[in-house]
Amino acid sequence: MKNLLSISLVLLITATVSAQKINLTDCVKAAITTSHIVKNKSIYKTYYNLARKLNYLPNYPAISLNGKAAYQSDVVEFDFDLPIAGLSFPEIPHAQFQTSLDINQRLYDWGLTQALLEQNNISEQIQLLEIDITEDDIEKHIIELYLSILLSKGELTIHESIIATIDASISEVTKAVEHGMLISADIYKLENQKLVAEQKIIEISSKLNSAIARLSLLTGLPINHDSNFTMPEEQSQNWEIERPENLLFGYKKDALDILSRKMEIGRMPQMLAFSQLGYGRPGLNILSDQWDVFFIAGVKIKWEVLDYKKTKTIRNQISLQQEVISNQEEDFDMQLRSRIIELNKRIEAINQLIIKDLELVESSENISASSRERLSQGVASSREFIQDINAEKIYRINLELHKIQLVHAKLNMKSLTGN
Repeated sequence: MKNLLSISLVLLITATVSAQKINLTDCVKAAITTSHIVKNKSIYKTYYNLARKLNYLPNYPAISLNGKAAYQSDVVEFDFDLPIAGLSFPEIPHAQFQTSLDINQRLYDWGLTQALLEQNNISEQIQLLEIDITEDDIEKHIIELYLSILLSKGELTIHESIIATIDASISEVTKAVEHGMLISADIYKLENQKLVAEQKIIEISSKLNSAIARLSLLTGLPINHDSNFTMPEEQSQNWEIERPENLLFGYKKDALDILSRKMEIGRMPQMLAFSQLGYGRPGLNILSDQWDVFFIAGVKIKWEVLDYKKTKTIRNQISLQQEVISNQEEDFDMQLRSRIIELNKRIEAINQLIIKDLELVESSENISASSRERLSQGVASSREFIQDINAEKIYRINLELHKIQLVHAKLNMKSLTGN
């Protein structure tokens, strides 16, 4: 009983998987989710959150504990005696020891912390946009794979239909041969044509199974040969350009602007407060040979007055880099507009081809039906019938191909414009 239930459950699961509907949108989303590159998004977000925390640390007091032990070969000595009896100069020890707690506090950063925060934010956006561009590449690959599956399935259906037509014709020709209206060679020709169609089915099936296996691997979905692949939905004709590359170029320019700001900040006076609490021998009084506590506090300033035009030179370099980015952006926009024009013309042409395909299919179906009837009546040869059904097959395959090409062109337009 348990075995029977297990078998029933397996059959139920198999039937559910086999009957499942697969659509392009789910495949694209699954492939993007599965991609290890896309998983870097969360890593980059965590990384730059940590980087922003680091930006604030220089504003906190820098506290350090220092120690020193040294032996001097020579020290200050006094070669004369004091005129007062009982008094003499202390003897400065050659061995000196000192430990101290040093505190330094930056007083003003001239906007450096804010600049670093903005720099990290922009760097994060650049990394995320580059992943978005990678997502577009993944989407293009999945679209091509998915549409190749639809085309292969359409070709299989056409060839299976051709085989069914040939089988019916063989039956009719066999009767005509029995009545002496046709010769046996006509049957052999039809059977040979059936073998050609069956061979083509093997070839298409192999290509189809390979594409399905690859799609299943890339998406992580349980896809198989029996899955129902639906035609992608009709795409909107409103193609407004929203490419991530346009944002990427802007962020790269912003990053250079911030770099220029940091260079200007680096030229400003650096002011900080400092204090030192220590214990050693000697302390601050170098003439003492006693262990003593000492304390120092104050403010100091550092200003690089002359940098030999270093800042100006770097600003010129930054300006040149911005010009390079602007040229890259203009070239990208020009190539994008050129590709959009090409795709628009391609879509118009495919629409016209489909109209002609429909007319040709309808005409060829009538011709094949007439040829089959004449063959069964013995007034046409199997060669003529085979030529007619091959012509019909080509027209029907062209129709399916152009339908897929139209969907592909519109999806390419959607991806190209960033919609």
